[in-house]
Amino acid sequence: MSYVLNTNDQSQTIYLDSTNCVSRKPTFRYHLQSAISAPPSMRVLLSVQQATFPNVIQNVNTYNNTLSYDYNGKVRTYAFPVGIYSAWSWRDYFNSISPGTLMCSYADFTFTFYSFYFFSIINTAVNPTTCGALIGCSKDDNNHFIFPQIASVPYFTLVMPTDL
Repeated sequence: MSYVLNTNDQSQTIYLDSTNCVSRKPTFRYHLQSAISAPPSMRVLLSVQQATFPNVIQNVNTYNNTLSYDYNGKVRTYAFPVGIYSAWSWRDYFNSISPGTLMCSYADFTFTFYSFYFFSIINTAVNPTTCGALIGCSKDDNNHFIFPQIASVPYFTLVMPTDL
């Protein structure tokens, strides 16, 4: 469906990204540089041109390529090579570099990590996790990733949240 812009007023494009919001609850809140307004006799048409869904893997770069976890008392940090990954290729690469410790699966747009021992995904100054958005970590009301992500039973499983 298309609309004819038959007004003397200019159309506007507004870009909103949940990674740039100032708060997430009870609704997403943004601070815009200018107000959205129209003259009293004019209607406003709002349309979505593009949407991105959580847990759809972005390109891995130097800013989002590390994952750290505490595995049965030992901390491990992995840096992924920069490149273009699908969710499945990211999972496969992770499983190849952490054999016998922490394993990963991907289904229904959600990553799941599992092990036979206790583990948690951590983020510290010494052992950073920068791939929080990539694996689907939750964010708090102030739009910061929530760490640690702690595994629970059965068999120490961590299903990444889908409440992004």
